[in-house]
Amino acid sequence: MFYFFYGSDVDRARARSRAVLDVMKKKRPEAEYFRITSDKYKQTQFEEFISGQGLFDRKFIVFVDGVFEDKAAKDWILSKIKEIGESENAFVFLEKKSDAATKKKVERHSQERSEEHTSELQS
Repeated sequence: MFYFFYGSDVDRARARSRAVLDVMKKKRPEAEYFRITSDKYKQTQFEEFISGQGLFDRKFIVFVDGVFEDKAAKDWILSKIKEIGESENAFVFLEKKSDAATKKKVERHSQERSEEHTSELQS
């Protein structure tokens, strides 16, 4: 299962992702929590998060924060989006922006997808 939050109002998108993470942590207190950023992303580790479980069948909660800034990482993750959606582990993605093709792929497999924009009033 996974959730995807993005948009120009990064603070609002981050708040939404944090709220979902908090609920997940309460529902799965035994789950191991990981935060992955673009500088900490490793494909082999991500593969383990998709299919693996911790010791004694413990689940993972994975917060993927800004990893789509790396095009190779984004392409690989999107190629695995179905598996991520079907995983026993939980994923919460937070990105600053998302293109139409990404939105379409994510929409098919995510539990929730939310776009947050700054509402600016012009005088």
